Formats: sequence, C-alpha cells, structure tokens
Amino acid sequence: MCSSTGSSAALLIVDNFLVMNRSRGASSRDRLDDLDGEVSEVTSLLKDNVDKVLRRGDKLDDIQQKADDLESSSIQFKKRSTDLRRKMCCSNIRMTLILILVVVVIIAVIVVIVLMTVKPWEHSDSGGGNHGNKTITYG
Repeated sequence: MCSSTGSSAALLIVDNFLVMNRSRGASSRDRLDDLDGEVSEVTSLLKDNVDKVLRRGDKLDDIQQKADDLESSSIQFKKRSTDLRRKMCCSNIRMTLILILVVVVIIAVIVVIVLMTVKPWEHSDSGGGNHGNKTITYG
C-alpha cells in the first residue's frame, strides 16, 4: 500500500510540474530545450572523458608491458656481462702467464748463450787463474 501512495504522490508532482509549465508558455519550452542541449553536451563530454580514460588505461598497460620487458632484458644483460667479465679475466690471466713464460724462456736462452760464450767452468792459466788465491806449498 505504501508503494501505491508513493506512486500517486509522484504522479501528483509530475502533474503539478506540467500545469506550471503550460501556464508559463513557450519560455519554459525554450528553457527545456536549453537544458536538453546542455544535457547532450555534458553527455558528449562524459563519453569523451570515458574514451580518454580507456585509452589512458591501454597506454598504461603498454607502458607496464614495456617496463616488464625492459626488466627482463636488464637481467639478461647483467648475466651476460658477468659471464663476459669472467671470460675476459680468465683470458687476461692466461695471457699474463704466457707472457711470463716467454720472458723466462728468453732470459734462460740469454743466460745459456752467455754461459756458453764465457765458459766459466773451464780453468785457464792466463791472467793468474787463481784469482788472487795464494797457494802455499810445503816441502
């Protein structure tokens, strides 16, 4: 029963509004047309704003995807650069050891050449071969 009372009250308000608008004449219709135009304009603006929000959401999704891809790429880059650093370090150590070996071989060759030329193991009598050592003979 309460709903029928509410409905009849709503009908009474609408009837009063229509009666007041009829008495006002054409000016109220112009006002309604103006209001209808404003409502259409606001509706259009709201639709544009909703479209912009949807496009913004799509752009944000694209940006998020690109950020995720960039993060993945940076992790791969870090791993590859670490592996490359290790390889280069091993290569540098290997080259340093080879260089040290070559220098040692060159020094050994030079020492052998000098020893073969000078032959310090052979004793010679010329020039006081005892190099300042005094020999004492008893007898």
